[in-house]
Amino acid sequence: MNRVATRCLAFVFSIIALTIFISTTSLAAVNQIWTGPAGGTVQDIAIDATSLSTLYAGTRANGVFKSSDGGANWTAVNAGLTSLNVQTLAIDPNVNQTIYAGTATGGVFKSTNGGSAWTRLLNAADALPDDANVQDLVIKPDANTTIFAATQTGGVFKSTNGGTSWADANTNLTSSNVQVLAIDPITNTNIYAGTTTGGVFFSNNTGSTWTRLLNAADDLPDDANVQDISINPSISSTLYVATNAGGVFRSMNSGTSWTQISNGLGSSLNVQSLSIDLSSPAILYAGTATGGVFKSTNSGVTVNGDWLPTGLTSADVKDVAVNPLIPTSTIYAGTDPGGVFKTTNSGTAWDPFIFRLTAADIQALGIDPSAPAILYSGTDAEGVYKSTNGGSSFIDSNINLTSTDVQALAIDPITTSTLYVGTKNGKIFESDNNALSWSDNSGLATSSVQALVIDPDLTTIIYVGTITNGLLRSDDGGTSFNPSSAGLGANPNVQTLAIDPSATADPLNTRTLYAGTDTAVFKSIDSGGNWNITILSGVNVQALAINPDTPATLYAGTRGAGVFRSEDSGTAWTQINNGLGTFLNVQALAIDPDTPTTLYAGTSGGGVFESTDGGATWSAVSSILADSNVLSLAIDPVTTTTVYVGTAGEGLFKITDGAGGGNGSGGGGNASCFIGTAAHGFILKSPVKLLRELRNRFLRR
Repeated sequence: MNRVATRCLAFVFSIIALTIFISTTSLAAVNQIWTGPAGGTVQDIAIDATSLSTLYAGTRANGVFKSSDGGANWTAVNAGLTSLNVQTLAIDPNVNQTIYAGTATGGVFKSTNGGSAWTRLLNAADALPDDANVQDLVIKPDANTTIFAATQTGGVFKSTNGGTSWADANTNLTSSNVQVLAIDPITNTNIYAGTTTGGVFFSNNTGSTWTRLLNAADDLPDDANVQDISINPSISSTLYVATNAGGVFRSMNSGTSWTQISNGLGSSLNVQSLSIDLSSPAILYAGTATGGVFKSTNSGVTVNGDWLPTGLTSADVKDVAVNPLIPTSTIYAGTDPGGVFKTTNSGTAWDPFIFRLTAADIQALGIDPSAPAILYSGTDAEGVYKSTNGGSSFIDSNINLTSTDVQALAIDPITTSTLYVGTKNGKIFESDNNALSWSDNSGLATSSVQALVIDPDLTTIIYVGTITNGLLRSDDGGTSFNPSSAGLGANPNVQTLAIDPSATADPLNTRTLYAGTDTAVFKSIDSGGNWNITILSGVNVQALAINPDTPATLYAGTRGAGVFRSEDSGTAWTQINNGLGTFLNVQALAIDPDTPTTLYAGTSGGGVFESTDGGATWSAVSSILADSNVLSLAIDPVTTTTVYVGTAGEGLFKITDGAGGGNGSGGGGNASCFIGTAAHGFILKSPVKLLRELRNRFLRR
């Protein structure tokens, strides 16, 4: 060993010794912190008019969230809600536990217990299609079983029995894409409908017939795209409409004529939401697509600049809701992708109110092994989020990421600025700049990508697990891919991958890999060239993990059968579920690299479990995650007592102490790579493993 190598090794030893001391110093108790990525797209906010602090948020990807403390904390309330793109919510004005949800693909759902459970309102004999795209719901104030639904292609539907059945209500309604409905608060038989291409329609007979409000002499274009309607609660002949190109228009004669009142909005003329202060109807709030929330204190009349920006600027605001019990000060804004914001001083200052509110499942996690404060999370609808401070805050990192349902994520263990993500529609994207931007690796054309793994020694080798096309392999960093599924059977569904970390002189031909499919665990000893089924068959394998010290020991997490362990490289398997109880749907696994008898299992509905005896017994790790659906796990490679937990619908949690480092897989079996600590195909070396590897490499020189 030469002098330079000796000095480098001595320096490395000293740094690693300090790192080991720091990383093995335990805290007194286990801490669990929800860390995001918060928000997502909140499309509608409904406030309980009888409760000061109860509100609901409808999201684009994760259904309905409920807060009972004014937005400080949120809980997903989706039992029975099978369509999770919720575009509109309506609370029964007389029975506040009854709520209706309009969805993009599943029609209307109803809850009679404050969102605890939902029932889909299906009736094959009625007019409303079961898969209707419902964009707005309104309830008649004086007859709470009468409900109107605005749909994207079918116009307006009406129910007079609380949603049990629906009838077409489109007579003379010549525009079928209805985005918004508004009922006159004084004369409840009067209803207005805002459409995408036909402006505003009016019914004075509870929706039996409609009249298009046309006036060639006024400001509102006949073909205006009307996105919201708000009516003055005191003088209902005064109403306002929000449009996608002209800002705000006002009528003072029930829609007979309109005047544009957009002075002060500047270029923010795509107004998506309007809300009136019920106690002071001259005060209006406008949510815009690019400029955040604006406020007018004079009904939009041209005095002193009309609309003024509030403290929430440069945001895509989908909905603005004024708390009816504190109208002069408390307002909520639903944004994309920032979740819910709240002001308690009439818009001067806004704060994000998004604890445990996320509109995306965290399906894949990745930690930069060279800078562990950098964390990536792949989501089911919002693409990739990036944190540079250990999860304290996130930004979306989706430039040129044209497919945002990310199921797998891998970081190059050597060139850590290079990342790969695999998406549900079968695409692989690559970033060479820490996710600042992405390029589509169109060399891969396949079915849904569920697993990604990179060879730890030769990182141009990438393995991809897919839902029907089995395993694909690239030898050129993703430029091209070739099938590598011999022995996996017909149309194999590869859900998770793991690499044996043992050194090999020829990664192209002699690497040992394991593949978990929906039917078995398979093994290859020739870098995926040929596969053989192990005795663990007849089970749906969702996660794999390998002991980094003794690679003959590996674990498999399954759907419905819990965890299995093999101590002879997959020849024989033992079921090890003592302590897991009924939580046998195991979707993620992680092994402590320094104490490989300690491992973690992420379950569906049971949170995270820990075993300190190689899986012989298990115990729940975190009370805050006791009923969570865990999709992915990742371990901080320096502070190995920190574990990140990706969930379905609850965002990302950070557990400190009581959880060690780990190599893992999850997120629907997203790929694993097992050198030291790894998650989803990227390599994170713990201090002990790094020390051992560096020592061996220097001594070989």
